Amino acid sequence: MTSKSRYEGYLLTDHRATQLPGYSGIEESATISCSHCGGVYVKRKEFDGSRCYCSKCDRYVCLPCARVMTHPDYIHRSFAEIADLVRSGKAKVNGSLSSQTPIILL
Repeated sequence: MTSKSRYEGYLLTDHRATQLPGYSGIEESATISCSHCGGVYVKRKEFDGSRCYCSKCDRYVCLPCARVMTHPDYIHRSFAEIADLVRSGKAKVNGSLSSQTPIILL
């Protein structure tokens, strides 16, 4: 079994030139990308990976997408699948990808 950390990214924020109080130095953070909506999020220390994981894609998902996945009418589609449908002209996106019914099949 491979590690889910293979899907993590990396964010380096340099605050050394910032004059605001509370911002100084360099901050490093792990990032995760949502397999369902394509968003990239900073992985926080309180991150609960069990709630934010899709076993069908074997990838992390964001909290809004994780909530939508629990709905009984949910149809599983990854961001890559949605992009392919839109590019081919078979579907269009209506609203947020994290909403319950964001895709309209044509």
